[in-house]
Amino acid sequence: MMAAGCDTNTGSVSLLAASLQVGDSRAVAPASPPGVSADQVRQPCRGGRWRFVKGLLLLLVVVFLWVFSSVLTQFLYDAPDVDYKKPTALTTISCASASFFLLPHAISYMACRQSNGHHDASNGDRLPWRVLLLISANWFVCQWTFNLSLQRTSLATNTILSSSSTVWSYLFSFGFRRGHCSFLGLVCVICAMSGVVLAVLGQETQLDPNAPVDTVSGEALAVGSAIAYGHFSNALAVHVKPSQVDFLWGCVGLLCLAFGSCLMTLGQITGLEPFEMPSIKALLIMLLNAFLGTSISDYIWARAVLLTTPLVATVALNLTIPVSFVTDVVILRQHAFTWMAPLGAVMVCAGVVAGAVEEAGVADPDNGI
Repeated sequence: MMAAGCDTNTGSVSLLAASLQVGDSRAVAPASPPGVSADQVRQPCRGGRWRFVKGLLLLLVVVFLWVFSSVLTQFLYDAPDVDYKKPTALTTISCASASFFLLPHAISYMACRQSNGHHDASNGDRLPWRVLLLISANWFVCQWTFNLSLQRTSLATNTILSSSSTVWSYLFSFGFRRGHCSFLGLVCVICAMSGVVLAVLGQETQLDPNAPVDTVSGEALAVGSAIAYGHFSNALAVHVKPSQVDFLWGCVGLLCLAFGSCLMTLGQITGLEPFEMPSIKALLIMLLNAFLGTSISDYIWARAVLLTTPLVATVALNLTIPVSFVTDVVILRQHAFTWMAPLGAVMVCAGVVAGAVEEAGVADPDNGI
């Protein structure tokens, strides 16, 4: 559900992006070998261009899915005929949907038990419980704070602040001993932080009385979610191998279900979020949100990364910022913003682009960037 880094619905594919190498787009095509026509040589290039275009189209689908997911969440909170302000319950259902990634492992386990009487599966996909708990708790906090922030910020402001996750990922990379100082890194930090400040200081006018307004607590939660995602992406890259992602993500779903159940119980005891059975409409919205904003969008994003590059995917998903502005101001007509918010959006976009180019240079130091 987190846009651009947002999305903080991109957990299972964040590691995929980190593990892929960014190719050199300036490579020169080889000359035609003997007996092969120039058209035959150019055919794979045409196929490569078509793959790239398909990847861009898939990225556009992901952008709209992530913005639509945020709109669904705010509709769940604020629509008079739904009015289900239960961010902990929403987070629990959305995160728990990842447990379906364990189904192939469970089927494999049962097949081995029936055929051999014991489980012969390789231990290569297993992770230490300490790593599972750390990453699962990190992901739950990331999603929970994001859903809480949607109660207290406009869609456009929330998207800007959440998109700053790239700069936090860059800063946390030093703590994980993965980062290095560079000019682009400095540009990333300055632009993104300036954009966040402008977005926070900019004033909005509420046009829809049911629409959420920007609050200090909501903006702090949105930035907190971006910070949590920055730590999460580095923890994935350091502790998890690509072959372990499915098993990890299934365990994340189960552990987040446990975390969410504990928080919901605590909310009932303290009265901060009393338990309430959702209406059929509210339940359908939450399930649709979990399906579109997590499962489907993550899969499409992964396919898009494979068809393009992690750099292109990161930069293209900045489109969530203008799309959220158009959705908020033009389509839903919930708010009107001063010049500071759009300028902040541009600054955050510039910071994300600089951070993505910097990451591409780290992943492939010979690409000339």
